[in-house]
Amino acid sequence: ERYVGATYAQLVPRRFLADLDRERRKELLAVLRKYARDFRDSRLDARKHSARLADALEAEPYDQQLVAAAIQAYADTGNQLVSHGQKATLDFVAMLSPEERKMMATRLRHRDSHRHRR
Repeated sequence: ERYVGATYAQLVPRRFLADLDRERRKELLAVLRKYARDFRDSRLDARKHSARLADALEAEPYDQQLVAAAIQAYADTGNQLVSHGQKATLDFVAMLSPEERKMMATRLRHRDSHRHRR
C-alpha cells in the first residue's frame, strides 16, 4: 500500500503509519491527501521553471537576469512545497491521539538514529 508521496509530509515516518490499523491509517492519510492538488500544482510549476532556466541558458545573447529569474522562480516553488508539507504535517499531527503522538515520536527517533549510522 502506498502511504504518501515524498513531498507530502517527510516528517511522518512510514513505519509509524504501518503501526496503525488500516482504518486509522486511512483517516490520517486523508488529511495528507487533501493537499495532493497543491503538491501536484507546485511540482508542475517547478518543471515549468526548470524549462524556463533551460531556455534562458540557451538564449542568445545570454541574459544573466533571465537565468536569475528562472532560478528564483524555481526556489520560490520549492518554498511553496515546503509550506504545503508544513501545513499538511500540522493538520496530520492535530489528528493524533496522545498515544499516537508518542508512537510517532518513537518512530522519528528510530528513523533518525538509523540515518545517522549510515
